[in-house]
Amino acid sequence: MNREKVNILLVDDQPAKLLSYESILGELEENLIRAASGREALDRLLKTDVAVLLADVNMPDLDGFELASMIRQHPRFQKLAIIFVSAVHLTDSDRLKGYQLGAADYVTVPVIPEILRAKVRVFVDLYRKTRELENLNSQLESRVEERAAALAASEERFRLAMEAVRGGLYDWTIETNAWWRSAGLAALLGSPAEPDRPSYEWWQSRIHPDDVERGWKDARSALDIAAPAFDVQYRVRHHKGHWIWVWDRGRIVRDGDGRVIRVVGHVTDVNAQKEAEDALKQADDRKNEFLAILSHELRNPLAPIRNAVNVLRVEGSSQAEIQKGRDIIDRQVDHLSRILNDLLDVNRITRNKVELQMSPLNLAEAIQPAIEASNGTFAQHGPSLHVSIPESIHVRGDAIRLTQVFTNLLNNSAQYTPAGGEVWLSAEVEGEVAVIRVRDTGKGIAQEKLPHVFQMFYQDTDTAPYAHEGLGIGLTLVARIVELHGGTVQVTSAGLNAGSEFTVRLPALLDWVAPDRSEQALATNGKGTRAVRRVLIADDNEDCAESLAMLLRLKGYDVRTASDGPQAIQMAAQFFPEAVLLDIGMPTLNGYDVARMMREEPWGKHLLMIAQTGWGQARDRQRSQEAGFDAHLTKPVDCAALMKLLCSSPGGKHGPGDGG
Repeated sequence: MNREKVNILLVDDQPAKLLSYESILGELEENLIRAASGREALDRLLKTDVAVLLADVNMPDLDGFELASMIRQHPRFQKLAIIFVSAVHLTDSDRLKGYQLGAADYVTVPVIPEILRAKVRVFVDLYRKTRELENLNSQLESRVEERAAALAASEERFRLAMEAVRGGLYDWTIETNAWWRSAGLAALLGSPAEPDRPSYEWWQSRIHPDDVERGWKDARSALDIAAPAFDVQYRVRHHKGHWIWVWDRGRIVRDGDGRVIRVVGHVTDVNAQKEAEDALKQADDRKNEFLAILSHELRNPLAPIRNAVNVLRVEGSSQAEIQKGRDIIDRQVDHLSRILNDLLDVNRITRNKVELQMSPLNLAEAIQPAIEASNGTFAQHGPSLHVSIPESIHVRGDAIRLTQVFTNLLNNSAQYTPAGGEVWLSAEVEGEVAVIRVRDTGKGIAQEKLPHVFQMFYQDTDTAPYAHEGLGIGLTLVARIVELHGGTVQVTSAGLNAGSEFTVRLPALLDWVAPDRSEQALATNGKGTRAVRRVLIADDNEDCAESLAMLLRLKGYDVRTASDGPQAIQMAAQFFPEAVLLDIGMPTLNGYDVARMMREEPWGKHLLMIAQTGWGQARDRQRSQEAGFDAHLTKPVDCAALMKLLCSSPGGKHGPGDGG
């Protein structure tokens, strides 16, 4: 009997061995395929169906174990028979490793031809039988599909009546006004008590009054104009009293004179779909409103920045005017940075991409910076702030993120509380929970608006639309961050003009004792420092590089700039900087590559290397650290943070320009 030959793949880096295997297995009269390396074997596997793979364990590029591991990762080769050939004694551990990686059998060197042929023949026969079974299974599946198609064709007359599951059938006989309905239709309405013989009038009485003249009227029109069917959506009353949307599709049966004698239809519950459509529309409206507010919020800081720049350009401006212009630019850039950071934060947090730096901390350490950060908002809007925070409350959390929570809550109360109003910030421990409250005498929140306060882009238009700063994402951030800490946040209000109260609950650390600060200080002050004077800035954005260089020169640093990676490396080899600020996204060579290359140079071993980039997630900081950076700053670079890196040190030494 003629049979189709199968492929046997022989893998060995020594041609003599391959020739020997071919000689031994030639008697099997199968297709023998050579591969001189593991990588060549992978290439041939992807192009050819193979029954058995015979591989040497010890090969230079990919050994047999590594090859088997890579093969088993591909779904197509899960059942491929792999036989390892080894010239060295294999321990039980080695054999176990091979079997775990998918080896089917082992052959030791010197190879006994009869044994090798017998083992390969077994797997070849098994491969053929498997293929035969697969072919039989395929034929059976084809027959089943043919029978299923025939069955579907025979049941075609029932398809129209049973085309949906959620809902029910009805059959209305016009002459007798008899109304039959399936159990599914009763279930759709919540199985209410019905008359013994439901009628057309019974169903019509359950239709929403606003829909009788719209949706149901369309169905009646179809009966009058000799249409073959109707398709309408309307609301019906559930037996619990609320309204649900249904989709009513009916077939109209007429007699020889064209008179309607029967209507058979199907009613489907589409309430969830309608609610989803409404929610989608509301989300779209919120998105459009958010984009309008975002445009407004971005343009607002640009106007004073532009005005201040024009003032600085005018010759003869007084020193006071120049300083005032600088202060305006500084404040507005900070405002833009906060907007950008909020947008990035809410994107990361809602996609669960944020990583909290959790540690035990005194709650006051997170709240005090929030109070300081919100001072400007309180000064602008005029309410007074009363604080009552015990020093003894401890939680486990991310201090920076918790400060963000309390800053947003304080700013929110300050913005919605008029001048002369009051805001109270308090904290206490209730059982095993730290409870922080922010209460105000401000505009308050209508009861129906309370469930939406923490939704993305939500703005309460009852308190004068667009009257307050913000994008409608601050409270969303609050809710997400608190949830990530295993806590809860809720809001209460007695209504408009009755103030509001936000309550944050976090798991408390009841038995935690803070470490001795003096010991921490001693440990920190033992570190060395560097006094930086020469700085190299590399950035393909010329304005960014030159403006930062100008700032550092004014503070007394010797600064050079480069516009790409190769130029930065060349300049560093001549300038010997003590600190390098590298933009990550430079062309030709990115910042990571430049950092690695600089670290390999003798002059780059002890460089203070700082990454500056618009990417600030945890994985970006990790990449910077792996590339050899000492610090990672996000753009726009915080001047104070940069000065701290360049000037300050644990040992108390100072760089140039800090006045020390």
